[in-house]
Amino acid sequence: MSPSMCKPNLLLLAAALLPGVAEVATAQGDAVDAPVEKPAVLYASPLGALAGQTTKVTLRGLHLQNATAVHWRAYAEDAQASDDKRPQVKFLSAGAAAPPNGFTPAKAGDSEVVFELTAPDSLANAILQLVVETPGGESTPLALRVDAPANVVLETEPNNGFAQAQQLSLGQTVLGVIQQAKDVDVFRFAGDAGQTVVCEVFAARLGSPADLHLMLFTATGQLIDATDDQGNNRDPRLESKLPARGEYHLVVLEAQDAGGNPFPYRLEVRK
Repeated sequence: MSPSMCKPNLLLLAAALLPGVAEVATAQGDAVDAPVEKPAVLYASPLGALAGQTTKVTLRGLHLQNATAVHWRAYAEDAQASDDKRPQVKFLSAGAAAPPNGFTPAKAGDSEVVFELTAPDSLANAILQLVVETPGGESTPLALRVDAPANVVLETEPNNGFAQAQQLSLGQTVLGVIQQAKDVDVFRFAGDAGQTVVCEVFAARLGSPADLHLMLFTATGQLIDATDDQGNNRDPRLESKLPARGEYHLVVLEAQDAGGNPFPYRLEVRK
């Protein structure tokens, strides 16, 4: 028997020995199997959900385009919690989503899943473990915090300058997104003379590709402090003593001028 006659049979035999495969066609026209890629979730946008409300969430990752479901796994409490303590997930869509220019799929994903998460009030400050289901299997769980609405400000455009700065109070957390390339988010808060404030970003630590920079100004535009990376941590943290009683402006920008839905962040402003 010639080698060309043996080749298809060898391919079929090899495919039969490989688990987790999908059918494709060979050059000879025979059906064989090829590996199905396991999904991986890199991060969520926004980087949090609100208790007592429905939050639209996008999960970015690899090999998610054929996802069929999103579900949650047990949190710190009893997995058999009553219905009023169980989050509800409504699957909306899944599809390919190329990473922004200059970013690899490994960094910003090549696909995404969109769903609505309704978390009851009783889940405030809980951490949910979200799993995506695809023909290639289930993703590793991704942690998503459920925040109490009273402690959270949803970043709202336009807030691109001092005149449009979004109001927040010390002790609140901002759920934000760098909406587009060269986008700048500006927030304002009131402080007292000699008061120390801490402004800290959580983005890279939660999987976001955003590389952010923080700048703190007085109401008249005088720069007080600025910060970028902290060693190997790309998330900036700024701690400053306020020079006088009054209003201050906090500026968040992407260090590489990148932006878009894949660039979420959490910003804590506290005493």
